[in-house]
Amino acid sequence: MTALVVAASLFVGVSLGILGGGGSILTVPILVYLAGQDTKEAIRLLRRESPSSGGEGIRS
Repeated sequence: MTALVVAASLFVGVSLGILGGGGSILTVPILVYLAGQDTKEAIRLLRRESPSSGGEGIRS
């Protein structure tokens, strides 16, 4: 299972390098379906680490 998550994450990284954006639409399903995280937690994790969000609106 871990190898599948790592492979999917590498795919997201390569596609972001080629396309230049849209990582959340690829990363959320990986975190939810492959890594087993809750949907809200996966979205919260991405918003927290996104440099463009600046962490605004996140109150943990």
